[in-house]
Amino acid sequence: MVITLYNSMRFYCSVTNLGGYAIWTFIIVLSLILIALLLIFFVIGYSSIEKGKSEKLVIETKLESCKKEVIRYRNRLSANKKATQIIYNFFMKYDPEIFNSSYHIMVFERYLYKIYPNSRMLLWSDGYNTTPYSNNDHSTPYPNNEKIRFFQPIESFEKDIQFRLNDKTLFKKTERFYKEEFSQLLEIIKSYEEFRSTEIASLTLWLLLREEAIKYYSDIFSKRYEEKYFNNLSNLDSKQCIEIFLKYIWRQDKSSEELIDIIEKKKKSTWEFFYTEDTNTILFTCFLMQKKKIKLNNLLHADSKIKESFQAILFSEDWIKRLKKNKVMDFENFLLNNDSKKASSSTTIHEVDLMNGIEFENFINDLFKKMGYDSEVTKASGDQGIDIITKKNGKSFGIQAKCYSNVVSNKAVQEVVAGLNYYKLDQGIVITNNKFTKSAEDLARANNILLWDREILKDKINTFMKR
Repeated sequence: MVITLYNSMRFYCSVTNLGGYAIWTFIIVLSLILIALLLIFFVIGYSSIEKGKSEKLVIETKLESCKKEVIRYRNRLSANKKATQIIYNFFMKYDPEIFNSSYHIMVFERYLYKIYPNSRMLLWSDGYNTTPYSNNDHSTPYPNNEKIRFFQPIESFEKDIQFRLNDKTLFKKTERFYKEEFSQLLEIIKSYEEFRSTEIASLTLWLLLREEAIKYYSDIFSKRYEEKYFNNLSNLDSKQCIEIFLKYIWRQDKSSEELIDIIEKKKKSTWEFFYTEDTNTILFTCFLMQKKKIKLNNLLHADSKIKESFQAILFSEDWIKRLKKNKVMDFENFLLNNDSKKASSSTTIHEVDLMNGIEFENFINDLFKKMGYDSEVTKASGDQGIDIITKKNGKSFGIQAKCYSNVVSNKAVQEVVAGLNYYKLDQGIVITNNKFTKSAEDLARANNILLWDREILKDKINTFMKR
């Protein structure tokens, strides 16, 4: 094309007697054409960039507007004592399983995002606004000077949603919670405010639930443990609080042998163990947040920071040495105290709440003896899912005793079912000072396992332990 153009220019120049000016004329014309093309490409490219910026600005403006509207409703409802009391009582009466672990919360937020894409900037699980509270204003979850920013690009966030919602069991629980309890609460909240849309109402409710969850679980932890272990709280920093928690609370229903096995092998399941087995950790995190010992307003990030501290302490040589020493002491105490202490005739359900795992097992053992059973506690470690074996009228029972500060999952039922086969027992019982998840109840029903929740246990204590 260039050669053709050049030959045309030479022919034109020869006809018009321009002679040697042909080459220069060609160069000038070609330069002008190239400049024109570059200008065209530049204008097109600049327009595309500006269009992209404009679209991004529209999205950010929409999200910012949604955020401000949700927070405005949240602030109004937070000032409404009746509304906040309803949310708080919801936790007290239902203790929703969705808040039992940070992973459950994360999955629910992914589910919420699939329904309401504008919720992303309000989610704990996407990293928005991870900074401490500004100007010591602990009542404001999102400082006004914060700009919209996300940890994950939208593409990877979408993939993460798909990955987490692939867990069909957890997805069903999440879906059930949204369609039942959450939706009913939503109707109540709508009666207090005239929301522009269901999306705004739902996101407002989620903020309220998160805030009241921190208060509620902090109150539970405080009632159970503050006076006994944190009576000097004002003089303790977060690290000291974590050390106390690990020493006296986190390991209370776990044997030293079990902890040594986890720590020394550094199993990949260690973090799963933190998330699913120890609900006290979530209570402890909420307690530290509420008491301003950890200055993060995001429960998931606070929980993650605390677990990083757990790892640093638990994997240290000093802690492992201490556990090995405790293992020997546990065995010695087991041998010296073959007969469990007789329970006081004044034992109440609230005193039971303060027991550790071993004390609770001995208490249940004594309770069954009072009920006329031939009962004994199995050995402290390697119990194969059965804590107590009890017999009466030719029938044998295997008991799993769970003194928990939160609901008991179906894992306890699974352990009892396995233990019955191991010990060749007739029927299994799971006893707790709390209550059971719906999945635990369903599994127990399918396997003919008896469940004693808090109300049944309280009734048995009043009947047999207060004579």
